[in-house]
Amino acid sequence: MHPKPVCDELFDHLFKQVLLPSESRKQFKSIRTMVYEELAPQTPIEHFIVREVVLVMHDLERLHRFRTGVLNNAFLSALQNLIEPTSPFAGAITDPLVQRYFSSAEARKNIEDRLASLGLKPPDIEAEAFRIRAEPLESINKQLACDENRLRTLLRSLQENRVPFPGCNNGEQRTGAHTGVADEACRSRAEGEA
Repeated sequence: MHPKPVCDELFDHLFKQVLLPSESRKQFKSIRTMVYEELAPQTPIEHFIVREVVLVMHDLERLHRFRTGVLNNAFLSALQNLIEPTSPFAGAITDPLVQRYFSSAEARKNIEDRLASLGLKPPDIEAEAFRIRAEPLESINKQLACDENRLRTLLRSLQENRVPFPGCNNGEQRTGAHTGVADEACRSRAEGEA
């Protein structure tokens, strides 16, 4: 791996990403490095766009984890809801059984038998968890759609920023508002051909 250019270090210093306590800075930097190597920003504007690409990608991964967490957190409530009709005391004695579902084969078998008596199977637990958390899942899915759209927009913006200037060839590129030597050479060549 090549040493980071000074401008990358300065950019990192100015725009430090704040992570959640459960997130790995090492993993974030690994993803950031791969994206930077692939997109290879050259100008400050390109650095800004690529940084935003990395942040949106990170947010997408985070939202996918949240979606799974929301469903997992509803699992015990879903179990309770589904086996409550099998209890003579309105679900009161099912609480300890539900708590042991993941740690006791006997409790798992008991719950699966109760579900079967109602015509239900273990996948129905996941469906109930989804029903319980439908509203927050809808919110997460909307945010995912917004972030996916933003990612596509950022990548298009980066591509448009790199569109060759009319009259340029040999790989010379215009870099948006950045007017470098290559831009001047392209303009001169384009004017000379006109």
